[in-house]
Amino acid sequence: MSYCDIDEMPAFYREKWHKARSTHACCECGHVISQGETYQRVSGMWEGYIGEYKTCEPCADLYAALPCVMHGDLHEQYANYLDDFGIDESWSKSGDVLNNHRERKL
Repeated sequence: MSYCDIDEMPAFYREKWHKARSTHACCECGHVISQGETYQRVSGMWEGYIGEYKTCEPCADLYAALPCVMHGDLHEQYANYLDDFGIDESWSKSGDVLNNHRERKL
């Protein structure tokens, strides 16, 4: 079963870790990435659109746990992935990350 519903691969794709020199917001959970925190910056061109995504470390960990994700919709895709396989997210290591992010958003 493939979770990649992407019609075509990006024309270019770059992942790089940075130490924040100013504050940023995680594109997935909205967490404020403070100056000095490490975050992942991804840039690429998908179907003619150039995008850049700044992601906090816990969200980047979720990306690493999934076989295929699209930026900007990580938590919904993660919940669907667990549900598809009948996995209760409350016991999974990555589920802890998801639950912690949900608490941050409240």
